[in-house]
Amino acid sequence: MHYIVLGHLIASPIPTHHRAASNKVSQLVAFISIVALTASAVEICFHANTLSCSGTSTCCKNVGSNTCCNAGASAVGYSIKYKSLPNLTTAQAWTVHNCASYETGIKTFLNGPGDRCWTGGGTRAPSAVWTYGTNGRLIGTSSPSGDCQDVDTFRYTDGNGVEQDISITAESTFEVLQALVDAGDFDALAALHASN
Repeated sequence: MHYIVLGHLIASPIPTHHRAASNKVSQLVAFISIVALTASAVEICFHANTLSCSGTSTCCKNVGSNTCCNAGASAVGYSIKYKSLPNLTTAQAWTVHNCASYETGIKTFLNGPGDRCWTGGGTRAPSAVWTYGTNGRLIGTSSPSGDCQDVDTFRYTDGNGVEQDISITAESTFEVLQALVDAGDFDALAALHASN
């Protein structure tokens, strides 16, 4: 028979069937935690602004852990926003595409949970990743095939101050969409947004 000792008080014994049920609950919680870890996805957005994660950006939506996101356009990557980082995670950025070399990694080590912003102050980082743990992604010379993706979304603020997303395509590149923003042609942008 097992007793719980609390200070000088001895509580009633814990029946064996309750301990077994408690172990099953612990196993279920551990299983759910593992499933949640593999199902979590983060949004990584590359901004042109060197001082904050604001203004137009290109984003990889729903990026899985240890999947590199490439910025694409050369005008972005001077600040990077990681959105919805899970707990016990690390965000990193690279000064080359494909998160290719440990030596060129910017050890940002922005730890989750939550949203985090890295600002380069003039340094451009065209690729980024997030991983579970606090040590980051230490890789050799290049990412394995399939571990990288290009940005899929252009984000801008419309004439009413509302953030809008447009899918990046072969025709709707960052440069084309940014030119519309610069020209203030929000009608053309709204038409593209509606066609997504």
